[in-house]
Amino acid sequence: MTHGRLGTTIRATGLAVALLLAASPGAGAAVQTGSGTDSAGDGPLPARDVTGLTVRHDPASGTTATVTLAGPATAATNGYAGVFVGRLDGLACTGPSVTVVGFTDPASTFTPFARRSDSDADIPTTRTVDGATVTLSTAATLPGGAEPDCARALIGNTADASQTYDTLRSFSLTPEGGTPPPAPTTPAPAPTPTPAPTPTPAPVEDKSANGNAAGRFGGAFRVRSAVPKLTVAGRSYLYGVCRSYSICRIDPVSRRSKVILSGTKAKPYAAVTVSQTGATTSFDYDDEIFRAGRDGRARTLWSKSGSRPALRADGRSVAWNQLVTVPSCFPGVDFILQCNYPLVPSLEIRSLGDKDSDTVETTVVTHGWYRDGLIKDEEPDGPELGNEYMCLLDAKGECARAVAKDPTRALSGVSTSADGRTLAVVSEPATGEDGDQKFRGRIELWNPANGKRLRNLTTGDRDTNPIFSPDGTQVAFNRGKDLLVIPTRGGQPRLVARNVELTGPAWGLAR
Repeated sequence: MTHGRLGTTIRATGLAVALLLAASPGAGAAVQTGSGTDSAGDGPLPARDVTGLTVRHDPASGTTATVTLAGPATAATNGYAGVFVGRLDGLACTGPSVTVVGFTDPASTFTPFARRSDSDADIPTTRTVDGATVTLSTAATLPGGAEPDCARALIGNTADASQTYDTLRSFSLTPEGGTPPPAPTTPAPAPTPTPAPTPTPAPVEDKSANGNAAGRFGGAFRVRSAVPKLTVAGRSYLYGVCRSYSICRIDPVSRRSKVILSGTKAKPYAAVTVSQTGATTSFDYDDEIFRAGRDGRARTLWSKSGSRPALRADGRSVAWNQLVTVPSCFPGVDFILQCNYPLVPSLEIRSLGDKDSDTVETTVVTHGWYRDGLIKDEEPDGPELGNEYMCLLDAKGECARAVAKDPTRALSGVSTSADGRTLAVVSEPATGEDGDQKFRGRIELWNPANGKRLRNLTTGDRDTNPIFSPDGTQVAFNRGKDLLVIPTRGGQPRLVARNVELTGPAWGLAR
């Protein structure tokens, strides 16, 4: 089917059936409504900054979604609005679902469309643009008479849909005019099966159409075109340090690995991180921090010293560890002030447009991004010495609140899912002794909103370096020197590669 004067050919692919939440058709299904908001100013331009979404799903007449932007769009600032209406499945808003897509420029001739997760057929959709609001209406409803209970949205690049300008995280839908149902309680963690010996990885043919079909936006649709080309769902890659000194790109589906940056013992690559789209890379090369494009191309020096860089999901900021001198002074003999000048690990950050980095906090060992903020390990005083927990930093670099804390465990190696609703951390028994932390243990999932544990994802004592897939449905981690992947629902880890070390958030979409 051809859409508008752009000659755009639309093709959609749904999630695999195994990923869909089974739903029973309900007689007399209710109208479901809801709305969510997102902070203004976190998009690159007002017209590419989503600030609100209102959704109404009527099983009798269809779905209406109104997207609010921070400013009206023009031909020069056009984007595509994608709205996903589905059901909460564990930790993610997934299928069965309806996805609605339309361009934000009022003069655009692109034909909006909707897709159900059980079909590739276009469903007629109308679009109304009123200033900074875009309303999309369609007769599409969830497959099987299912009632949606969540929705989310994004604004993306019409020329390259793997680039997302801004997202609005999922929110709840409730019966129209009725009392919202009570919030679901977190189920008790299910015991994780004892992993069987992992097989030796061998290259296999990837016979799927898209590799990882889930993609950034839940895999609800793929848009392909000659002019412009849109690819929302698609293959993804893991990146890690391989061969001791180099950086490899690994396809988690086919398990094929490729060296993209070759280092030496004298000049090694020690760490790598990528944005969620995979379009931005940062790495530690010979103890210097670089920011680069896809696969490390067109590099720029960002710091002459540092280690363990971590890119923010949108690729606009890099945080890393750096040794800095911090004076430590005390009164000596005759009360003369004596000072030492030890080197301590600090947390540095630099964003696009900055000429230099800023020191966020000192004495930081592990760190990670939480939306636009930073999380670091925090050590309590007194009897809980050595029981590190995860803390969200405020604008002054001070602990605003704990996002993951267990007095009996020491936590490290934090990673955040794309929607910001889940943390993955390394958890090990707390010894109560400072300096005894090994930074390996089991992988746990936590809810950063309330600081509660969701489940134990693994049961090992050698697991480390967890990172989320772009769609949040999987977690990659190291077990010793092996790279494994496990569903966030739990289950059996799958070996992807040997002798590859993850060093930060480094799972991004392919082109």
